[in-house]
Amino acid sequence: MSTTPNVTDWKLSDLQNHLAMAIDLEFWTIPFYRVAYHSLDSSHSAARTAIDEVSQQEMYHCQCAWNIAQAFGTSYDFTKRTFAYEGTTIPHLDFSLESPNPATTGVTIGGNSYNFSNYSAKLDASTFAERINAMCLVEYPDWAAPTSQELKPNISEYPSIGHFYGAIKTLLNETTPQAFSNGDLVSDSITGGGTSQTALFTGLAPAGEKVTSSGTAGMAQINALINAIVEEGEGTSSSPGSVPAAYQFDNTTDPHFDSFLTVYNDGLTQKTMNSGGAANIMAALPTFLTALQAQFESGGNSSGFMGAMYAFDGVISSQFS
Repeated sequence: MSTTPNVTDWKLSDLQNHLAMAIDLEFWTIPFYRVAYHSLDSSHSAARTAIDEVSQQEMYHCQCAWNIAQAFGTSYDFTKRTFAYEGTTIPHLDFSLESPNPATTGVTIGGNSYNFSNYSAKLDASTFAERINAMCLVEYPDWAAPTSQELKPNISEYPSIGHFYGAIKTLLNETTPQAFSNGDLVSDSITGGGTSQTALFTGLAPAGEKVTSSGTAGMAQINALINAIVEEGEGTSSSPGSVPAAYQFDNTTDPHFDSFLTVYNDGLTQKTMNSGGAANIMAALPTFLTALQAQFESGGNSSGFMGAMYAFDGVISSQFS
């Protein structure tokens, strides 16, 4: 894919839409990964630890996407978004645009063969293999240079999360100031600070958490947060890889994709989900979303968030026997 010209056909509303979709995708992974974690019994300690670490980082990524979106004046309300876990649909990604399509075709990575085609986006996936395959697809790397992507105003035209963030970074290019279609510099639309900038992970995220500055200084902070999301997530275009020290969340060296490949190789079996378990989890989700919205809107000062988070995780845990 090619780098686009300085003046693109994007408007501020296109960027805001992309940032809202980024929050969607980052949050979508959290219940899905927590279900995968609780579906394994305690004997699978290494796999559970890997999934637990990734799900914690996904909350950080969700917060990063929120803070970036707020800096661009994006309106977002968790309680009014739709988070579905159905069939093989993973929000906002079209794997068929990748070549080869990792959702239908076996791939070779680091000299090893993988096949993710048998996957499910359901909370009550019938096997753990279906879960981990979906998790690998969510984190599937952009094998091209992740900072040189064609901008796609249509949110559905990205084959991977790496392409998705690569496109946003193309628009947020600091070396050649980027402009929207009306000629306004992208950096001029950044307003840092504000009461809804949230930092829940003090001391764990060397790349930072909040966007505190406006203009070009804010652009640098935003790029650092996107780099953290990408490096900690699917990693760079070379995998297996290691997260650079500047972006290691809690000193974790493995990108999500590499972590999930190790779990994929384990061939694990899962516990049985109780009848109606997926419905019970979805019924508990709105309460957690309400608490999450209050937490982010308040800049992390909502007293009920931690209790709501642990309660939701407890509901997930209770659905397995």
